[in-house]
Amino acid sequence: MDSSRLNFGESWARFNDYKVASFMVVGTGILLGFTDNLWWVTAGLGLVALAILVSYKGVLINTQTRSFKTYLSFLGIKWGRWNAMDHYPDMVVLRRKKAYGGPTEHTGTDLTTSEIFYEVQLASMNHLRRVTLYQESAKNRDMVYEKARSIAEQAGIELVKFNPGMKMPRQLL
Repeated sequence: MDSSRLNFGESWARFNDYKVASFMVVGTGILLGFTDNLWWVTAGLGLVALAILVSYKGVLINTQTRSFKTYLSFLGIKWGRWNAMDHYPDMVVLRRKKAYGGPTEHTGTDLTTSEIFYEVQLASMNHLRRVTLYQESAKNRDMVYEKARSIAEQAGIELVKFNPGMKMPRQLL
């Protein structure tokens, strides 16, 4: 790979929602195949599940041309469009929380669990448009900021404090 390119790609299968969906598709295909002797449905749904498991999404940054591409990759082919980094001059680190679950019917208690993670994103000048480069668990806060500084330096952009709408001047980190 060219040293002027930074690649941030993740398998869709890393995310639990896609894993569950692909296994449900395979299970449905197997049930249909055995019950109605529709082997072609099983094969088709199996291919769909395989496509979900081997697909990738990501961002590729070319530091020489100062451009980036958000892509979808399947079998090594990356589909996407190159965009100028002039429209995304900043990099921000955001702390996010994702919750799973909800209240139960019988006890009325809340069975929600949450996960805190950090996202490193390219941001437009007013920080209203953003492109996520990667996510990291909350346990590695300092490592996330260090990696974000390194990427920002390599890409030639500034790591700044997130400020949507830019009501205050940009604050470098």
